[in-house]
Amino acid sequence: MIKNILIISSDFTGHGHKSITESLLEKFELSSDVNVHVVDGFFLGGLSLSKIGKMYGPITRHSEYLWKMIWDITALKASFVNRLIEMKIKNHFLALINDLKPDLIVTVHPNFNGSVLNILEKNHINIPFVTLIADLISITPFWADNRADYIISPTVEAKEKCIEFGVSSQKIKVLGFPVRSRFIVDRTENNDDFERPLNCLIMSAGKAWEI
Repeated sequence: MIKNILIISSDFTGHGHKSITESLLEKFELSSDVNVHVVDGFFLGGLSLSKIGKMYGPITRHSEYLWKMIWDITALKASFVNRLIEMKIKNHFLALINDLKPDLIVTVHPNFNGSVLNILEKNHINIPFVTLIADLISITPFWADNRADYIISPTVEAKEKCIEFGVSSQKIKVLGFPVRSRFIVDRTENNDDFERPLNCLIMSAGKAWEI
């Protein structure tokens, strides 16, 4: 029996959410009994929420202090922000659920954890819900909702923050980030270079480190 999986992601709030989604799609494509549907969570909120999502790039690139203020204020008011997003996406989300009838919901964006779980809870909809955290260490409380069935964390540090935010440790699995196949290097193909250190370029939040 084919299982339907709904992934809630984002195309404009940094490329990390999109690349993680692409990695998951690669893995799911290996299973013939899985049908995956991806939706940009901001589009569920209509034009106004979509505009907010598209503001992420310009703000983070050109106004570091404004972004820090937004981060700090929303982190303190997470439940309030979740309710606002819930109100914006409710109708489109319920219509999508009715049409798709997913067997599993996976979120890879923090704004669509508490908000979606609120909708599911208030409408008595029982669908397994998994959060995949797309940040390494300094995570926002929007990632941490104890109502999720599982939270996949990329690092031990992010797991510890989830626990600090009130999530049961039994619900958190530290599995790293899913990686697209084109970034996986098979160093056994060239034995001459097997002992040579592998140079990596790591990009995060507009900063780069070469290792």
